[in-house]
Amino acid sequence: MAWRSSNLGAVGTDHVDFLATGAAQAWGAVATAAVEEAFAGNKNRRRPANLSGRRRARMSAAITVAGVAGWTVAVQYSTDGGTNWAYLDGVSGPRVQIGTTTADTVFGSWVSIVPAARRDVILRAIGVSGNGVATPTVAQLAAEFE
Repeated sequence: MAWRSSNLGAVGTDHVDFLATGAAQAWGAVATAAVEEAFAGNKNRRRPANLSGRRRARMSAAITVAGVAGWTVAVQYSTDGGTNWAYLDGVSGPRVQIGTTTADTVFGSWVSIVPAARRDVILRAIGVSGNGVATPTVAQLAAEFE
């Protein structure tokens, strides 16, 4: 996957699209536990990335239909082909709060990337803290890196 320079971020900022701007897609009922994104049941949005030299990351999303209060989307990485996953900051992020936001573009906070993730990795987006019923709809979902 090739990096694309973001026109929205500072010089030297790159991003990885999990869902490129276009037709909005329903996430599906988001469970309370962390669940890999599943737009229309599709889990093939994992993305390879070389995070060498990258120190910070954040999420952004364009929401068209809200989820449930507290619902967030986060990014995890794997260094073993997708068997084991961890958060890029070693805790719970980067993440973006989507919850009850409707028809808006939202940005999460920048977080520091742990040294173990500063290499060739596979990235995935996960939904966290849903209610198992609400079906949010997203038109764009990306992680930015600098």
